[in-house]
Amino acid sequence: MKRSPRKSGPDARALSPFQREFLACLAGWQAREGRTLSGRAFSALVGRSSNHFNLMVNGGFVPAGESIREMAKVLGLDSEARDRLLRTAIATKAVQRGRDAFWLSEAGRLLKRDESDALDLKAFLKAEGLESRFAAWKRRKK
Repeated sequence: MKRSPRKSGPDARALSPFQREFLACLAGWQAREGRTLSGRAFSALVGRSSNHFNLMVNGGFVPAGESIREMAKVLGLDSEARDRLLRTAIATKAVQRGRDAFWLSEAGRLLKRDESDALDLKAFLKAEGLESRFAAWKRRKK
């Protein structure tokens, strides 16, 4: 794996979207559990090499999707937090991977548009007092 050269100067600690989200999820776990989790211990819990955590936090590495799902389980993330972590991984990979940047960026754009539409629909249902009717319809549909 080719490593990026270390940055120096004012942007030396600029974190990728994935790094920021991962560290926020880890901080949430530590707050819930009332203890800290070392990088090596975290790597062991997700069944990866001892430097896996270090590569993510300090090297800008974005793991494969299955690793991210395993990380979400270890951190006890709900589906919303897991999806946020996955979305930030996609956004980060879109910037990092030149050959896939177009496809990842387009997928992200389409997802963002769909999410925006869904939020607008939820706001409309709430404003019109139709949330409970929609929830009942959704339960019947399944």
